[in-house]
Amino acid sequence: MEANSSDLAAAIAQLATIFQSGDQTFIRAIQANLSAFSAAVEKEAIIAGLEKRVAELEAQVAELVRRRDQDGKAVANH
Repeated sequence: MEANSSDLAAAIAQLATIFQSGDQTFIRAIQANLSAFSAAVEKEAIIAGLEKRVAELEAQVAELVRRRDQDGKAVANH
């Protein structure tokens, strides 16, 4: 889900308020949380890609097993 422009603008305005306050405690907390959230989003994207790849590989393995079993039956029938 993509953020709409008004949500993004509001978040940027809030960040600007925090950074302009000069309060290092709040600034460090925001920076740490942004880093953590960013890393989590990136990892989620990697995981989603890996899950898709695993599903593709599972389908390929199932097809190979099906072919092997078909070939085995054909050889047994001769």
